Amino acid sequence: PATPPTAPNERALLNYLRERRGPIKLTAVRKALGAGPWARVARSLAERGVIDIEHEAPDVEPPQRTRQVIVLTRELPSLQERRRIFGRA
Repeated sequence: PATPPTAPNERALLNYLRERRGPIKLTAVRKALGAGPWARVARSLAERGVIDIEHEAPDVEPPQRTRQVIVLTRELPSLQERRRIFGRA
């Protein structure tokens, strides 16, 4: 069973992802939610299987740095179902 996204930063990131569709650049997260440990929060959620982190090469030539994007793995269940899944044992 997945552990609950209990930290405020985890909830903020999941809410932001839920409001948008498709891959989101980590820089967009920082711009929207402000400075914070978003890469660390994303890695923590990815380790628990809640989101996926993908590294994409930019589409421009010459090759530049890769960019990190995060994707909601699946649609989160209803509040009642989330409480059942993420509830404390």
